[in-house]
Amino acid sequence: MESHDVAMERRAQESTVTDMSRTCRRVTVDRDADLAERLCRHEPGATEALVAVYGDRVYRLAIGITGNRSDAEEVVQDALWTVVRRIETFRGDAAFASWVYRISVNAAYQKRRARGSCETRCHGTTLASRSRRPARTFTRIATGRRD
Repeated sequence: MESHDVAMERRAQESTVTDMSRTCRRVTVDRDADLAERLCRHEPGATEALVAVYGDRVYRLAIGITGNRSDAEEVVQDALWTVVRRIETFRGDAAFASWVYRISVNAAYQKRRARGSCETRCHGTTLASRSRRPARTFTRIATGRRD
């Protein structure tokens, strides 16, 4: 009889564990949710905390996309200023870091596009046109010319 009681108790425990796994959802914790809330409340020091936490990350990302330091520094300013200005649009569906990352990437690509169009307008040439063109090389080989 004792083995029957032990078996029944084990089944009860297993069903409880199964029920808990059905009802428990994976809880994700956003490490920077408190920073986002502080920014939303416009607390003093929240902007400085944003720069302290994300400044270097955004800079490394920006320098990888833009390729130069001055543009990367401008991207950091633009991106973090956009985060501060647009914090009310942060819905919290994703992690705050993901939102900041996306804003930073967009700012870096925008800077790169602007720099490219400025080089074309200001200097009449682009980086690609300054490099050796494969078509020109092919033409020299085909005609036997040496420039």
